[in-house]
Amino acid sequence: MDNKITVLLIFSMIAAIMDIISLRVSNYLIIAGMITGLSISVYRDGAKGALSSLIGALIPFLLLFVFFIFRYFGAGDIKLFSMIGTFLGPQGVMLVLIYAVLTGGIMGAVKYILTYKEKGLRKIPFAIPAFIGVALLAGGMM
Repeated sequence: MDNKITVLLIFSMIAAIMDIISLRVSNYLIIAGMITGLSISVYRDGAKGALSSLIGALIPFLLLFVFFIFRYFGAGDIKLFSMIGTFLGPQGVMLVLIYAVLTGGIMGAVKYILTYKEKGLRKIPFAIPAFIGVALLAGGMM
């Protein structure tokens, strides 16, 4: 497995654990991940890597901002996917987004079924589907 993916798996696993514990992902983790992803991309591919990394970070913001406005995603979720984008670039982050949304939908449906008598919001820590999306990509589900 590629070292870049291994580092991303570690960052996304830490984010998932943080999200489970506190329903938040630390900005320090996101910033450290973005710097690491950008640095690895620049080291490997120079200016082309930097551009790919920056576009990969911008795509989740552009795609998910509308969902943030309607409170389907939190700001931390968008920042987490932007961090993932710095490692994977545009194509990779899109695949992880697709995997994560599908996984999150399944998790949300299961949670809804298990808690259907309860009132109120049934939030799920979305860093878990993000981690699963990264793991699926790392496992060759491209």
